[in-house]
Amino acid sequence: MRLDDFIGIPYVEKGRTLEGCDCWGLLVLVYDRYFKIKVPSFSDDYQGFADREGVDLLLEQHRNEWVQVESPHIGDGVFMILQGRPHVGIYIGDDRILHTSKGFGSIIERTDSVRLRNRIQSFHRFQHE
Repeated sequence: MRLDDFIGIPYVEKGRTLEGCDCWGLLVLVYDRYFKIKVPSFSDDYQGFADREGVDLLLEQHRNEWVQVESPHIGDGVFMILQGRPHVGIYIGDDRILHTSKGFGSIIERTDSVRLRNRIQSFHRFQHE
């Protein structure tokens, strides 16, 4: 699979397949299919996009699995705030992020785009075996 194969996947809350994903689901899918890394799905651990408390709690509980990095590499997680809620994408190099959100589906955007440049909080590398 190529990273381009993940463009255009519809946004589906708690989705984890090529037929539809939410932002975390896209990260899980890309890590599994492209990078061959298993990341926890969490699909049963939150109610959906509007469950800010549930998502915040999950991020806090699993923060030690991710190490913040200053200079991102391909595959690093990009932690953002979109529409006032936690959001995640995947850094794919050349200042570009693959992510999905309601109304857009999965797309690639530049880190300096009008929509993302002030919303990116940090880059993190998943610590796997």
